[in-house]
Parts: sequence; C-alpha cells; structure tokens
Amino acid sequence: MREFKSNIIKEKRKLRNMSQAQLGDIVGSQAMVSRIENGQILPNAQTIFILCNKLEITLRNTSIVYLVRIKIRQLLEITR
Repeated sequence: MREFKSNIIKEKRKLRNMSQAQLGDIVGSQAMVSRIENGQILPNAQTIFILCNKLEITLRNTSIVYLVRIKIRQLLEITR
C-alpha cells in the first residue's frame, strides 16, 4: 500500500465538498475513510466500487487501477 501515493479519494471527495464523515456514512465510518486516504488500509473490492461510484472515479484513473490490482493480488495470495 505504501506505493499508492496518489490520493485520488481525498481529491475527489474534496472536489464534491464532502466531509470524511459524509463519505463514511456511505462506506462504513469516518475513521475508515481517513485510514483509506492516509494509506493505512486498502479497501475491499466492494468499498472500492462504492467509492468509485459515489466520487465518480472511472477505472481509467491510473491510481484506482493500481489500487484494484493490489487488491486482486492480495485475494490471489489468500486463495493459494
């Protein structure tokens, strides 16, 4: 997760004048949003999908594609 330096979630949230608490009501909690934005946790696939929908982030965005690839790698490692 340390390699994921672009903070697209925070940028898009602020562009929409949303607080972490408002986004947290949608994805779980304000603390979760904070930890995602600070790179402390990698959201699961469902949360990534919800964030992309709510913040109008397309998978053309390189940062989100990178985030999804990391999550897929983690899931593959679990199934081995």
